[in-house]
Amino acid sequence: MINVREVNKIRVLKAILDNQPISRASLAKMLNLSRAAVTGITQRLMELGLLQEVGKGDSTSKGGRKEVLLSVKPNALNAISVEIEKDFIKVALINIVAEIRDYLEMENDCDAEPVDVLKEIADQISQMIERNNVSKDQILGIGIALPGIIEYKQGYVREVAVLKKWKLYPIADYLKKVFDLPVFLENNIKALTIGEFHYGIAKEYTDVVVVSIGDGIGSGIILNNGLVRGYFSSAGEIGYNENIPKKELRPIIVGEDCKDWGDILSHNNLIKSINRGIDKGLETSLKKNSTVEEIIQAGENGDKLAFYVLKKFGEYLASICYNMLLIINPPVLILSGTLFEKSSVFKEALLERIHKGLLRAPIEHVDVKEDSLKDKGAILGVAGIIYDDFFKLPHSSESLTRSTYLSSK
Repeated sequence: MINVREVNKIRVLKAILDNQPISRASLAKMLNLSRAAVTGITQRLMELGLLQEVGKGDSTSKGGRKEVLLSVKPNALNAISVEIEKDFIKVALINIVAEIRDYLEMENDCDAEPVDVLKEIADQISQMIERNNVSKDQILGIGIALPGIIEYKQGYVREVAVLKKWKLYPIADYLKKVFDLPVFLENNIKALTIGEFHYGIAKEYTDVVVVSIGDGIGSGIILNNGLVRGYFSSAGEIGYNENIPKKELRPIIVGEDCKDWGDILSHNNLIKSINRGIDKGLETSLKKNSTVEEIIQAGENGDKLAFYVLKKFGEYLASICYNMLLIINPPVLILSGTLFEKSSVFKEALLERIHKGLLRAPIEHVDVKEDSLKDKGAILGVAGIIYDDFFKLPHSSESLTRSTYLSSK
């Protein structure tokens, strides 16, 4: 791996990445370094193949020679990103400016043995590296996003509801042995949150809450530019909240097999809710086991059962989101998932319920937004984790996130 571990090299490289194209004079002023120091550092970074000159800037108000502008070579540093979900796997090669150089998606069998799945993933990574003519010293690491509670130091999933065979399987060790590269694991929703924070709609915020709905519900939390993982890595696991209606008060949304809000607010239960409504003789054009997309479309077309179920889903999730706003008080709440994206019935019910909250200040001062990275959020997020690690200061846990390089010495 290319070595830039000296503090000022890291600061200069990060400053160029965040402000490119930029001149050496501007860098010196920004970082409070001498012009000679910046010239020496940038020359060394160019020799390492990390920087390039990209033309000249404007003359100063006093005239004189135009400054040469610098930028980071996009493909000089890369991350391998993998997302493992119940039904699919994504693999991507992502360069340091967050461009996806290569990408593939394949089906996943959640009952397959992890070793067999990892063999296929490793094979696809090898082909991707060869296809793009990337050398090993240009790859900073491999990032894996998957559901569950992560054991970060050991590199496995401690608890997981969906990919049960992956529990305690040594994912990081397997890939380290194959590629001899650092391997980083992250929960899929936390990875999505980091993706939006670094590369998406949350780039201008220091505090962010993301709520996602799919196989269940989960959230990611960033406070003061840092991801909140929690003492045992379970921060944001809102789906495990067990405060659900008692059996005698349950509507068709809450089935007998629903143990927590993650069970209730899931795509699987959305389908089951329609099935329960059909069994009760409620008016609908839908058939049993309709797809999520068919239910959404029926709701948009005014189907009574679909409209009712989607509206209830929105109201229930709104209560959870509102509680998050009360507890964390973020300036932005980002909503992610197919229901947010495609169902106006669900989305309008959710927003209406949030805005009815009793405590007005956290509601009136929060921006509620839809995720911007869509299905690429998690893979971009684990790439962001790899680059965060690369930009950590030597002998420190601090990463040069955004403007922090300005004050780092």
